[in-house]
Amino acid sequence: MNIFFLGGNSFIFKNFIKKFYTKSFYDFTLYSRNFDVFFDYYPKIHFIKDNFNSVNYNFNFEEESVLLLGLWQSNPRTALSLSDEINLNFNTYRSFFKKINNQNIKHVVFFSSSAVYGEQCLIPISEKSDPSPLNFYGVVKLQVENLILDYCYKNNIQVTILRMSNVYGPYQYKQGLITTLIRNYNNKVVTSIWDDPNILRDYIYIDDISDLIHKILNKKSQYKI
Repeated sequence: MNIFFLGGNSFIFKNFIKKFYTKSFYDFTLYSRNFDVFFDYYPKIHFIKDNFNSVNYNFNFEEESVLLLGLWQSNPRTALSLSDEINLNFNTYRSFFKKINNQNIKHVVFFSSSAVYGEQCLIPISEKSDPSPLNFYGVVKLQVENLILDYCYKNNIQVTILRMSNVYGPYQYKQGLITTLIRNYNNKVVTSIWDDPNILRDYIYIDDISDLIHKILNKKSQYKI
């Protein structure tokens, strides 16, 4: 199976590659602006270095390709305007889909976010919950979801959207609460958490996400989201 990662430096993709590089019949292609030394240990991976804002590369996917779309050029904590979010993310994904040849694509997996639901914190959020984003990050994530759903529907491509929340694990660096707690503990720094004590947060370990991606790639699900 030909796996194309858009946003190859993501810690999610790094963990997936580390776990399944030698355990499966995947051929990996990674697209990103740059790559770090982590990938020196995986010589069979094909790398494409390009700027996603301009999308200069001429994409020619091999037969039976799966696109894993994890590139996002902002984060929930970044105070960007709606126009900036649209230009950085929605417009670049729209340009990407105009650029690519879809004939050999069989499946598109988009890594979205629970930010599309907003702060529905008093009840468990499920796939049936109505999206109600509270920031521009979540608003544009939802717009890109709809863009991808429409593209895949029109081109008869299988699609899966993963609305993930609070994933943690190796190679995450400075992202997230758990990484911050561990780093501060090792540096003997006190961590102050400013939040409503009645709000609950669920976390999911990266190995579970890697296993989920592997299952999605090898078994057709009845769910799109």
